[in-house]
Amino acid sequence: MARLWYRTFRDFFSIRRLWLFPLLAGSFWLLTLTILLLRWLTLGRPRYEGQVNPDVPFISDIAAHSFKPVFIVGSILTGICFFGAVFAVHHVRYSPLFYGLTDDAPWRQVVSMVALFSGLAAAVSLFLLSIYDTEDAHVQHRRLLMGTFGGLAVSAVTTTMVWWDQTWGPAVFRESEWTMA
Repeated sequence: MARLWYRTFRDFFSIRRLWLFPLLAGSFWLLTLTILLLRWLTLGRPRYEGQVNPDVPFISDIAAHSFKPVFIVGSILTGICFFGAVFAVHHVRYSPLFYGLTDDAPWRQVVSMVALFSGLAAAVSLFLLSIYDTEDAHVQHRRLLMGTFGGLAVSAVTTTMVWWDQTWGPAVFRESEWTMA
């Protein structure tokens, strides 16, 4: 399966730029939250109908009432970059340009795919969550929120399971033109 992984994604991304995905995911989410918070502050800290906390609204309260396009775009960009980060972490494990674990245990390869699918589910749920973040879609909102956090949790746990073997010894990198540069 590791060979299949490499043949499928051989030239998908430059190995040198994969580190950008987690940086961009965090930056997009921080920027989205900052814009929503600043918008809420400039509007005079309004209280929204159905707001649970009387002093500070949740992200969903602000996004459902004002600046919804910012929340949608921020969620899309964060979701894409999050999935890219999960992909990058698993891609470098099987890429001959980095670790090149072509003889990795079959169960790790299956768990790696589970991590990818759950990361994709989290990204899609986040995108749909931003769309269904309205006052009249409480049930969909809760389900999509659970889907987002559930996908994030499964992706984190399965990624940890795949990479746990690297905690027992030093990482062995393949000799390539990238590592020699």
